[in-house]
Amino acid sequence: EKDRIIPFENCINWNEPIILCEGVFDALAIRRNVVPLLGQSISSALLTKIIKNPVPEIYVCLDNEKQALNNALRHCERLLSLGRKVYLVKTLKKDPSETGFVEMTKILQQSEELTFEKLVSLKLDL
Repeated sequence: EKDRIIPFENCINWNEPIILCEGVFDALAIRRNVVPLLGQSISSALLTKIIKNPVPEIYVCLDNEKQALNNALRHCERLLSLGRKVYLVKTLKKDPSETGFVEMTKILQQSEELTFEKLVSLKLDL
């Protein structure tokens, strides 16, 4: 069951920033400390792991379609409420798997920290 597993869990350093993405192929393109959600929802197992570990920063990298952006903003809000630094990664018009490692690394490095004010503004723009 997707809710009980954390894909690539044995490869994750929970003391470093993590990146959440939709699928396994996206994770393979991002490569570094990335957890595929196997969809657009954060599993209870993953949320528990984030709460129990000192994950300093969380990058949320879902697709650019409207539903995915709504889900990403919902996840960002929940993670912000946990007191974590959250970054909403805006991929261009392609999935990370199509964008590739080099370009995704640049996009991740250019992502800005999401504040509550920015979150509200993004929600209003939808």
